[in-house]
Amino acid sequence: MKSPARKHYEQVTAAKAAGAATPGQQQAGEQYELHAAALYDATRTLKSIKSIQAKIEKKRELLPDFLPYVEGVLSEGNGAKDDVLMTMMVWCIDVGDFEKALAIGAYAVKHNIDTPDRYARDTVSILAEEIAEGVKSAWPRKMPTPMRSPTSWPAPPPSWITTICTMRSKPSCTRPTLRPARRRRY
Repeated sequence: MKSPARKHYEQVTAAKAAGAATPGQQQAGEQYELHAAALYDATRTLKSIKSIQAKIEKKRELLPDFLPYVEGVLSEGNGAKDDVLMTMMVWCIDVGDFEKALAIGAYAVKHNIDTPDRYARDTVSILAEEIAEGVKSAWPRKMPTPMRSPTSWPAPPPSWITTICTMRSKPSCTRPTLRPARRRRY
């Protein structure tokens, strides 16, 4: 476990390096290199774990070591390509910290940062699909009693909805209009 002074040092130095980085280029700096090496070791450890639940618990255990770096990059970053940051976004989704994942995702979408090569999908697809799956799995397994309206189901916090809506390329986040059904000729 890191001391508060060490966490602050990591956050400040990561913020300085992210602020000085060239947008679109690979992130550099001491903290990035240290966290990239720590991420490499963490992924090697995760590959040796067979159970998905055990991997999630291990990520939950390892994630706090990376959060000061993430906070530093989010506070002063200019949009440099950062594999550590994008991997932390996926880890936050995996452990259920959707608010942190959306904060990282909003930064990534704003600066057009792609996910690392090992992920087959782009940033917006990962955010939309994985967070939707996480929210869906967090809802009760049993459906509400028959004849109850969907308004009685728990809803995600408004901050998630507004963040996802602002990530869309369309200016507004509205439901599609329904068209009347066509008449079939027999």
